[in-house]
Amino acid sequence: MALLKIPANRIEHVIKAMESNMEPVVLARGWNYFHRGSVGELELAGGTLLHAKVKEMKDCDVVLNLEHVEESSCTCTTGGKWCKHKAAVLFKAYSLHGRPELLFVSMQKAAGAKLRAREKAARPAKQAPAAAPRATELPNEWHQYFERRFSGFILSYQQSVESFYRAARETLTPFAISWGEPLAGMFQMHVMLFVLRRIDRFRKDNQSSYVTYYNENAARNTATLCRESLRVAASQTDAALIRKRWPNHYKQTKEIVRDMLLGVQAEASDQLDTYRLLWQEFFLKSESSTEEQAWLRSLNPAEFPSRQQDFIVLALSHFLFLSGDDDSAIATLEQLNTRQPADFEGTLAHLSRQKEWVRMMKWLRWLLPALPRARQEEFHRLCVYWTEAARETGAHEEWILAIRALLPRSYPYYTEYLMKHGRYREWVDLQLAGRVPIASLYTSEFKLIRDAEPALMLPLYHQSIERLIAMKNRNSYTEAVRLLKKLRSCYRDLEQVQRWNDYVDRLMEKYARLRALQEELQKGKLLL
Repeated sequence: MALLKIPANRIEHVIKAMESNMEPVVLARGWNYFHRGSVGELELAGGTLLHAKVKEMKDCDVVLNLEHVEESSCTCTTGGKWCKHKAAVLFKAYSLHGRPELLFVSMQKAAGAKLRAREKAARPAKQAPAAAPRATELPNEWHQYFERRFSGFILSYQQSVESFYRAARETLTPFAISWGEPLAGMFQMHVMLFVLRRIDRFRKDNQSSYVTYYNENAARNTATLCRESLRVAASQTDAALIRKRWPNHYKQTKEIVRDMLLGVQAEASDQLDTYRLLWQEFFLKSESSTEEQAWLRSLNPAEFPSRQQDFIVLALSHFLFLSGDDDSAIATLEQLNTRQPADFEGTLAHLSRQKEWVRMMKWLRWLLPALPRARQEEFHRLCVYWTEAARETGAHEEWILAIRALLPRSYPYYTEYLMKHGRYREWVDLQLAGRVPIASLYTSEFKLIRDAEPALMLPLYHQSIERLIAMKNRNSYTEAVRLLKKLRSCYRDLEQVQRWNDYVDRLMEKYARLRALQEELQKGKLLL
């Protein structure tokens, strides 16, 4: 079928109309549908009516009136004149004129600016803000209010991210207090979803910043707090009653969560964690996952980037995990493009809360080969899970093998274990293998072994002294002499003075040409 190219002036007319009337959040959802390939073939009728189907669980028929855009129609249930499906069709129609992703960015900015201008024009100075959200409104309308209320809140550094979370929670959640449960609980869930989406946007916008590490750390910490608030709200909200009395609220919540899983900004594990959390704590209390799994399987992986492909696999695996079928869940994960440890922290945290240690050990064994790729804070948390699960299941030897396999990153855990169990020779061998200088060792550990078994410390002294001399500068020679004096004390304690004398003779002979070293040895009164 020949591709349908709409005249540029018609397309421009539709763009301007949607910029003026669509909320930025609706444009974003429309882009997600287009980006997933959910828009079918375009057909033009009568020169001005553009027809297309947008695929959902139930297909939506969209008719864009290219002449009178406000008369366009869609069979979706949102009830809004300017819905996401119409935006998706526009992006498809524009793809033959230019790059639709650039159009999306441009429309987002223009729609945001016009939204703020309308807000300002409609509100006289010092007038009360827009009407509060109502229980009769759908979640999409709540989110539009949230966006308007915080349109001027710019996220930047750590304090701003944390302040935004507190401000949103303290400002927005009181609106629903009078609604009663469970709708007030659902409203609180959407406040947290709004915060998480804004944080995701902030992280994406700051990926190239010179303070990326600080921004990322602030965003991650705040997102963790927000997600815990979301978990509590979801677990305490009666999903079955929501689905029965407010079915459209329930349905739109599922749509929003799906958008977060596969949207254009879904690149980090956070969106995946949010999706899994809400199914685990909320949706599964009112329905089985059969329909959701069917939707996930209906998606064509080829239409998504590799990270979103992995999200589909991870989501399917999680439903198997929740049913207790760990073997099938792990088998499903063999389809992953990349095994990322961060994707499984939520799984391990759930098992830890439920004290299902045997299951946790199974997941930790499977995840072990991926642990070296974990970020430092992730690696630390996963090692804590290993320690916890091994202790509860008595898998002592398996824990040792795992920690050894993860060296050198697991160094703190392994050294702590060796010291605790008095395995001093292995502790010394580990320091020698890692070429750890004496100055970097914990004084308490070093002193404990030196007092208990001084002979074990001799190789450590020898290695550190040789390294210091090899640096060939006056300061390193001074430090080498200081260690030589301590080494001499060890030999004396062991009643091996002759061995000490032989060692110094060989040292003098080997480094006879290093005049500065000879001078430092003389100053330290180490020469015979």
